[in-house]
Amino acid sequence: MMRAWWKKARRLPGSPWPVAADDEVDGEIAGHIELHTRHLIKQGTPPADARAQAIARFGDPERVRAELRDIRHAMETDMQRTEWFNDLRADVAFAARTFRRNPLFTLLLVLTIAVAVGSNATIFRVIDAVLLRPLPYRNAERTSVLWNGYQGGNAAVSVPEYFDMVERLAPSFADVAAVTPQPTALVVPGEDAERVSSYSVTPNLFRTLGVDAAIGRGLQPGDGAPGGERVAVISHALWRRRFGGEATVLGRSVNIGGLATTIVGVMPAGVNFPDAPIGFLRERADLWIANSFEHLRGDERGSQFLGVLGTRRSDASETRAQGDMTALERQFQSAFPDRYSPPNVPAWRLAAVPLREQMVGSVVPALAMLGGAVLLILLIACANVAGLLVARGAARRRELAVRLALGARRSRLVRQLLTESTVLGLSGGALGLGLAWVASRVAAGNAGGIPRLDDAGFGPMVVVFSIVASVVTGMLVGIAPAVQQSREELRGALGEGGRGSSDGTGRRLRRVLVGGQVAMAVVVLVAAGLLGKSLLALRDVDTGVRADGAYFLRVDPARARYDSAFKTLALYERLKDEMTQLPAGQSAAVYPLPMSGEGWGGSYAIPEPQVGSAELHAEYAVSTPDYFKVAGIAMLEGRDFTADDKRGNPPVIVIDEVLAQKHWPGASAVGKRLNPNRDPGQWATIVGVVRHVRNAGPRSDGEPQIYIPHAQHVQRPMALVVRTSMPETAVLAALRDALRRADPELPATRLGTMVSLVDEATARDRFYAVLLMIFAGTALLLASLGLYGVMASLVEQRKREIAIRVAVGGPPGTIRWLVMREGLAITLVGLVAGGLAAAATARVLTSLLFGITPGDPTTWGAIAMIVIAVTALASWAPLRRAVRVDPIDALRE
Repeated sequence: MMRAWWKKARRLPGSPWPVAADDEVDGEIAGHIELHTRHLIKQGTPPADARAQAIARFGDPERVRAELRDIRHAMETDMQRTEWFNDLRADVAFAARTFRRNPLFTLLLVLTIAVAVGSNATIFRVIDAVLLRPLPYRNAERTSVLWNGYQGGNAAVSVPEYFDMVERLAPSFADVAAVTPQPTALVVPGEDAERVSSYSVTPNLFRTLGVDAAIGRGLQPGDGAPGGERVAVISHALWRRRFGGEATVLGRSVNIGGLATTIVGVMPAGVNFPDAPIGFLRERADLWIANSFEHLRGDERGSQFLGVLGTRRSDASETRAQGDMTALERQFQSAFPDRYSPPNVPAWRLAAVPLREQMVGSVVPALAMLGGAVLLILLIACANVAGLLVARGAARRRELAVRLALGARRSRLVRQLLTESTVLGLSGGALGLGLAWVASRVAAGNAGGIPRLDDAGFGPMVVVFSIVASVVTGMLVGIAPAVQQSREELRGALGEGGRGSSDGTGRRLRRVLVGGQVAMAVVVLVAAGLLGKSLLALRDVDTGVRADGAYFLRVDPARARYDSAFKTLALYERLKDEMTQLPAGQSAAVYPLPMSGEGWGGSYAIPEPQVGSAELHAEYAVSTPDYFKVAGIAMLEGRDFTADDKRGNPPVIVIDEVLAQKHWPGASAVGKRLNPNRDPGQWATIVGVVRHVRNAGPRSDGEPQIYIPHAQHVQRPMALVVRTSMPETAVLAALRDALRRADPELPATRLGTMVSLVDEATARDRFYAVLLMIFAGTALLLASLGLYGVMASLVEQRKREIAIRVAVGGPPGTIRWLVMREGLAITLVGLVAGGLAAAATARVLTSLLFGITPGDPTTWGAIAMIVIAVTALASWAPLRRAVRVDPIDALRE
């Protein structure tokens, strides 16, 4: 049975061991045995014994056959590999010669592919850095951010709530750490002060995340205890920038926020927790200061300023962790019903958000949209190049027919054509990678705060992606032309003398490709149009602040030097006095600065809460007299703070219109009483109502707002707001000089224009919209080039028909319509198909839009008009050529 199968297998075409080769080996084996037998007979061995001994000494013939078969197979494999590489080298050389003969045509193809691959490499670089690259923490996948969840969103945690979490979530959470921002000044002896982004953290933060110090040690239990030594760990970037990367930094004492602090460790490069904005934790850290927060254990639960991280135990499931969170919710509601239970806080809950989702979850829809857009550009480019290659193939029909006539296999021709397209793809990809590098450098400062983008670079993943995209592009653009051209009839191609006429297959293929380009361009155009109109709607939103002509200077005086309310108030009075010397200068101070990402929230109480009302939670701010006037916040009722609103006098507050309407609709809120932070005996009188300010930016309404006079609630970090008619550069220089005169050792933590705060609030939306508009313009340009090519080819192919119509007196309008209807038919089919696809995908944009819906009729109508207009432009030159056809010359050809 086996022998019969082997004989059949040896007779198959391409067998590594054919029948002839096997017979030759058998003859060789028989010859060796025969020679040895004769040799033994000459030595006197009987013939019968001599053959048996010869066979025994030779060995098993089947084993020898197998060894020879393996040797032959290896030789043939090497020969085939060598032949394949030689053919590939010859194909590449032939492709290079072919492209050199048509430099402009080749340049157009390479540039088209370069734009497509470059766009994809640019976006892949962002996706790789933001979504694909793992977080630099061992416990990242088990770590969540724990929030107080309210109806309006997630809020920070108070110190008492944090300690309850530590104790009561221990069965499912191995570690629960706390962190709060503390931007301040770093003073190294003998050097100038530098503003740094610092965070006050519990000693177990790095253990919670799962990261060890690169030099020295991390924070340990006992660090940050009240009365103990103040210690800090610094980032790798700060270590290199400020301390020259010297190991002697360990144990060094520096001044941080006016207090002596010992540096005990340096974190690894790339660890700057928070690496991306996490709620109100917005800046990448330069250093972390140990703080146990034990001295605030008995603080008010409404004072919420901590960000909390929890790492699940390795044996604790998400279900178990959520169960413990739910149990803690019930304990809070049972122990503190006024704060956590309905009706005052009907929507309160403890929320746990995975760390990765918290850091990058907000940008996933936008990056998916941008990734889809550049993929469509790549497909449009592929269709464009494929259409050009199909058109060029008509001129090569005679060449390919001659090669077939000389005995070339059709598969060999297909391989040649695919090699040519792959060379195009790789050439375009190399140029596209360069374009992506340039584009990334240009966009680096305009990325709109996309998280983790600062760590993006052109690493191996981006290069590998570009190479793969280039090869795939080359194969995609070449496969349709290769198959179409290899199917040409030999006799017909030779008989036509190389002319470009054909049976219509090429024309139909080009129409399909161009129609597909128009459809894909419509999808990108609709997305870009919707985002563009959404951006315009965002810019028209009244944020509540008149930003033009206003400037700010933020400072954070050190507690050690400004250890009393009198000193802090005196500092801001000196700064305000300096600013009043400017032309038309007005100044005031506030914390937090609107739309800066800072601030704090807390609860409040009113004398007679309405049953079933929303949770009594608000945003808080501290301001000095005249702040509302300087910031351009309209006073709707009552008055601003005055110099008489100071400690010792009755507490007063100003509220916004949202809070006033919430509790006293249709009535005046001035004169009413409210208890900030629910502190017993701290009832304050409302003296004014102002316009609501969108502190979180134009997209978010935010919570109701309560303003407290600075003199009654002294806050060290504040922002000086100035309004003046001076030029911007002069104002910023004056602010620096004023700060230097007021306190030479106090650095500015932030300095700029109020307009820049508004711009930053919409920077991400602007980045997405502008980038998508560029992609949409690219897609439309590529589609219009493809449409132009089809129209030009149509005129050329139907030149004789047009000449006959002209000769018999056909009107120019008829000839124009003959050509124009082809372009309109392709465009309308593309519009319908693209419109259906865009309608299905536009729903993905819902979370990115503001003020409009995905079905906005104005946007859709504008896109349709733009596409039709581009069709007309792309058809203009071919139409002009059509009506100018000379009948005599056309019929003579």
